[in-house]
Amino acid sequence: MMVESQVRHLVNDMTPINEFETPFGVIQLFDSRENRISSSARSYDDGGRMYALLDSQGGNVAIDVERYTQAIPDIFIGLLTDGEDHIEFYSKWTIAEGISKLTNVPILERLKSRELHNFPLEQKFRIFEDEGEFEGITCQFKEEEILISVIKRISR
Repeated sequence: MMVESQVRHLVNDMTPINEFETPFGVIQLFDSRENRISSSARSYDDGGRMYALLDSQGGNVAIDVERYTQAIPDIFIGLLTDGEDHIEFYSKWTIAEGISKLTNVPILERLKSRELHNFPLEQKFRIFEDEGEFEGITCQFKEEEILISVIKRISR
């Protein structure tokens, strides 16, 4: 029989339950927000699971994760363009979230003054804005039904 302290230890175990390869490094998936990791590049899915980039490169990299099968919140339906599907919307959203994290501009503020960028999945891209130059990629992991955007600040 397992005692409570043993159960707590297993919940806080630092062992990832999955790993995702990206051109910017490995992203690990942990079952809970309770895990304490040193990476500043992390994101949480709609189920509360934590994704963390192993090497956050001195805080110059951000990630954002979204399950693309989830409903798009009504408040953001107006951001959809004709013929755009959930994958395209969440691709643009995760890119914007990544840049928001790197520039410390809240996403809702960002949406007021910036367009959402759309790039092909699985291909590196560059974005030039007043806040700097960014390089990134959005990767689709079909089995998990998630998109992960990794955004790196190149210059300020």
